[in-house]
Amino acid sequence: VYAYRAFYGEVVIDPTRVFQDNWLVSFNSDAMTKCIDDIYYYYSPNARLMYRGDFRDALYTDRLASFAPQFKRALDTNATGLAGAGLAVPVLILQGTADMVVTPPSQEAFVTELCRRGSRVTYLTYPAIDHAQTRIESFRDTISWMKTLAEGGRPKSSCGSLMGQ
Repeated sequence: VYAYRAFYGEVVIDPTRVFQDNWLVSFNSDAMTKCIDDIYYYYSPNARLMYRGDFRDALYTDRLASFAPQFKRALDTNATGLAGAGLAVPVLILQGTADMVVTPPSQEAFVTELCRRGSRVTYLTYPAIDHAQTRIESFRDTISWMKTLAEGGRPKSSCGSLMGQ
């Protein structure tokens, strides 16, 4: 919300329409000082404690477009990797199965969509690894993947298994 407000303006997304009052007091400083790895420890995992009722209801009932149409358009526009450009560029996605920042189901949906659109994706998962630890656990796999590319090779694609082929 902070990044979208900073880029598009408060007319697109106003934090006071999104968050409960207790989160607004330090919203700006929190956004600038909290690491993404800290959000699930700092913020409540309970949507009722985090979000205002109208926003929460719009979010969970797929009515965000009617509640905050400009914000919904901005979110839809920011579809990383799905714009059609760069399909020939190999993609490496690394996912910890205990990641609460980027959840496995959301990542799998993203990877499946990349594959459906023709991207060549290497998707590696790390059991019981959270968001912060994925970087450490995946280091050797990342180096190996990059080495394959540097040597003119073609990294293994996970798309066949993800698409049920």
